[in-house]
Amino acid sequence: MNARLLVLFTLSALVVGAHELVVEAEYRAPSAIVQANYYDKAQSKDADVEVYPPGDSSDPFVSGRTDPNGVFAFVPDQTGAWRVVVDDGRGHRESIDLAVDDLGASQPFVARTERNPVDRALAGVGVIFGLTGLWLWRRSRALGGTASS
Repeated sequence: MNARLLVLFTLSALVVGAHELVVEAEYRAPSAIVQANYYDKAQSKDADVEVYPPGDSSDPFVSGRTDPNGVFAFVPDQTGAWRVVVDDGRGHRESIDLAVDDLGASQPFVARTERNPVDRALAGVGVIFGLTGLWLWRRSRALGGTASS
């Protein structure tokens, strides 16, 4: 394989990983603040946010969009695990659970999406193999090869 293509595939995997959505939420009475950033620290502005109350609710408690700084706020009205879902509309979607154990808490409750470094590495390798397979398929088609099934 051409060395330039290998470098291109490797760089594309790094770009995909750098643009991963990271969601943080902090409850500090009386409100919860959600911060949506990409892994490279760029803010996820105008991302859709849905907040689900504790329990098996399929209806959001509140929904809206992040501001230009990637921030969204809401005021929980009960204790428990609040599900926060952020979707930037460009293929990045993350959800976290923010545990609110005391509505008048003076100490903050914090939740953050976490990624295992092994998962990130495997995703990068998957992108490289996928792009390599696509390149080889296109090259075989250009050379007159046919696919048989």
